[in-house]
Amino acid sequence: MWNRRHLLLTGGAVLATAPTRAQPAPPLEQAALDVLPNLVTRMAVAVGVNRHPPVPFVVDTGANRTAISQELAEQLGLPPGPEVLVNGVTAAVPTPTVRAESLFVAESHVRDLVLPVIPHSRLGVHGLLGVDVLGRFAVTFDVQASQLHLRRRGVGLSYAEDTRLDSQATLQARHRFGQLTLVRVSADGVPVQAFIDSGSQYSIGNMALFNSVAARRPDVNDRRWTVPVIGATGESVMGELAVVRRINLGGVVLNELPTIFCDLHAFRIWRMDDRPAMLFGADILRMFESVTIDFPERQVRFGAPIRTRPTVDRG
Repeated sequence: MWNRRHLLLTGGAVLATAPTRAQPAPPLEQAALDVLPNLVTRMAVAVGVNRHPPVPFVVDTGANRTAISQELAEQLGLPPGPEVLVNGVTAAVPTPTVRAESLFVAESHVRDLVLPVIPHSRLGVHGLLGVDVLGRFAVTFDVQASQLHLRRRGVGLSYAEDTRLDSQATLQARHRFGQLTLVRVSADGVPVQAFIDSGSQYSIGNMALFNSVAARRPDVNDRRWTVPVIGATGESVMGELAVVRRINLGGVVLNELPTIFCDLHAFRIWRMDDRPAMLFGADILRMFESVTIDFPERQVRFGAPIRTRPTVDRG
């Protein structure tokens, strides 16, 4: 289904400003409306491009393809590749590419890559490491220690010793267009398709999910606020901010989660626009001491909850 003419880059979805619709004060702390600090979305690993010294690439589990900044591509003299259509969370944008003979990360070589080229001013980093590379690893976000671990059978890269991973809850997943789609997930009792996008600062549901939630909770129609959502490609769309009272992730329950509802371009690309679907962003990851996305084993493992609002319960 995926080819070099149609790539997906979802990193960088953010809530740009406070709500714009004139409404009474929202039933959540103002901090929930601020752009999150780059605790999770800026976690990076050293990546060597061809035989050049390694530089930091941010790990982005929502991006199907690894991307490189225009400045780094020019500095390394990488040869041009074909123009591709990069499908971001908000829009599809024609984008130049460069060819890389190999990337070296976590003691592993990945060869013959075509990398979309994005200005540094958009990425904010040298590059984004997408699922085309991350799919070989179990990726652990050690939120408590602000560290990142990549593990592969027999090899791995870590900025510290392994995190304490007791009291984990494990959620099975399915491969879908390169992503791990979570199973046994519901939002206010509505079954949803979901995946984890570490490059998105906030969790986002589609309008099919909003309509299903509103059918059960008519009050949600009167308690939503319009906000802009901006993707890594620079395009923006408008969404509706509302509170989901209960997210069930297998044995983990999240209460009172602020969620943006919007029919993102990414949902259409993943064919998840006609049924309730949700991407879980950094706001979910930072509620736990650690979160492991194990691509080879098709599992997502949640460590012990950090007792912050929204509350987290073990089912």
